[in-house]
Amino acid sequence: MYSHPDRLRQFLAGMTGISMGAAVAIAQKFPWKNYKTFADVGAAQGAVPVQVALAHPHLKGLNFDLPQVGPIFDDYVRGFGLSDRLSFQAGDFFKEQLPKVDVIIMGHILHDWNLEEKKLIVKRAFDALPRGAPTSSTRPSSTTTGVRTPSACSCPLTCSSRRPADSTTPGPTALHG
Repeated sequence: MYSHPDRLRQFLAGMTGISMGAAVAIAQKFPWKNYKTFADVGAAQGAVPVQVALAHPHLKGLNFDLPQVGPIFDDYVRGFGLSDRLSFQAGDFFKEQLPKVDVIIMGHILHDWNLEEKKLIVKRAFDALPRGAPTSSTRPSSTTTGVRTPSACSCPLTCSSRRPADSTTPGPTALHG
């Protein structure tokens, strides 16, 4: 699919449709006033970054995704007049470190991978964040709640993790499904 630009554009537009409800909720419910920067890992066309940026003019964000996604993301963002605050960073979360920002968002990512790969992705997010910063992985599903460590996090749960300010190990993860 990534070698066929038209198919990729159609797929990413579909991901926007699937993600829009969560994008609006994340923009409205998360305490964004406490942060300045964010990255959406695998943001596809950019529904979540766009909704967050529209709702919170003080924020700057980026999409960390495969290089082929860049032009599609840039077109989508330009359509909302947000090119000055949202940017694209090409990357592969299995091969590269995630960007250093205040908040990392992952939606529809973890369900594609086995447990070891999930642990690697969550660890990379944890390592990229400053102490005390949250991560969020969204996927609409059930209404399960509980507390886990990031290494135990698996979708179809929505995971939100806070890195303790005085810790070098993953902190508690509240699971919301």
